Amino acid sequence: MKTIANMTASGAVHLCDQKGHQDRDAESAVRKAYTEHVDREASDPGTLVVGSIYGGIIFDFTKGKVSRIFFGAAAE
Repeated sequence: MKTIANMTASGAVHLCDQKGHQDRDAESAVRKAYTEHVDREASDPGTLVVGSIYGGIIFDFTKGKVSRIFFGAAAE
């Protein structure tokens, strides 16, 4: 059996999270949707870490829009 360890969506790819947020969505909407699940220590003004860097969703923002979505573990 094969398993996907992580996945990144950016550019013209239309991939969304389980709440329906996708690339090019407004940063404010994504931040509001995940308020209760944000890893505040790992997040910064240009990046939102939902869950943790050991397994979760990482949103990158450019000019107030989602520019990249990473699903998976960014650290071990």
